[in-house]
Amino acid sequence: MKYKKTVIIVSIVLSLNTLVGCTSNNTKIAQNNSDKVEQNEQVTGSTSNTESSLPTTADKIDGRREEFLGRLDFIQKQLDNLPEKKASDEGITNAMRSYYGEAYEKYDEALNEIYNLLKEQLPQNTMKNLQGEETKWINQKEASANKSASDYKGGTFELVAYNSSLYQSTKDRCYELVNNYMTDSKIKINANKQDYKNKLDSIEKEIQSSQEYKNAESGVTHDMLVLTDKEYNEWDKELNEIYDLLRQELSSDEMKRLNKEETLWIAQKENRAKKSEELQGVGSQLGKIEYQASLSHSTQSRCYELVYRYMK
Repeated sequence: MKYKKTVIIVSIVLSLNTLVGCTSNNTKIAQNNSDKVEQNEQVTGSTSNTESSLPTTADKIDGRREEFLGRLDFIQKQLDNLPEKKASDEGITNAMRSYYGEAYEKYDEALNEIYNLLKEQLPQNTMKNLQGEETKWINQKEASANKSASDYKGGTFELVAYNSSLYQSTKDRCYELVNNYMTDSKIKINANKQDYKNKLDSIEKEIQSSQEYKNAESGVTHDMLVLTDKEYNEWDKELNEIYDLLRQELSSDEMKRLNKEETLWIAQKENRAKKSEELQGVGSQLGKIEYQASLSHSTQSRCYELVYRYMK
């Protein structure tokens, strides 16, 4: 059985149920429309008007900033590999709707995770101030999105402008909270961060040049499943190697803390994979692909997280 969309990498498989086909009837957006979207896509980590009340070091979560910055960078890396990205950059309306909708969803999920962590670990007074700040930010986010959409009211570009604004505001807010409420880890091992990042990038390139990858481009479910199996096995192997290195280099106290965290992460990884499978049907071929793709995505992301957090 074949599907209309070609599977390129794990992130493509994860988004199969939301992809929108682009046909020759799609209208390309005029340059002035593209310019308005590009104006929203500035360097990540921009700040809001709430910076006047930044927390002190004592009111921040210790040691998680680099890890979460790595997570956020990884999200954009995966979004850039979506099949809609190229067509979106060319100004094709359907692709832009799909891309910005997916991008907003991913960063909104990350924002919720960051906010829940802050809620758990920040001092009560700091969190109370942040809750008020967050309410104002949500109102600003919606107002900005509605304003962007109103410029194209009734047109095909209205939803594109709305989703693009939500995506950029939410992405910026993720970086803002991480930079303002987290500190860098003081616990580092004797390993070069850039060397390991290069190694992780090379794993992805090797997968993309593999025969399994080329076979999966046909969209045949069997080949897609073979690819997701390969991807998960490769990333799981690398994660085990990183974890073994940390076990050798970290103190026993830090390792106990990491073991506890790892147990929780494994449970979350499995839960996410099961939810992905359920969306396509438990036991179905596409459900199995979604399950393996989710495992692969989570494991790849975890590799980057640990490298960002613990390596110099």
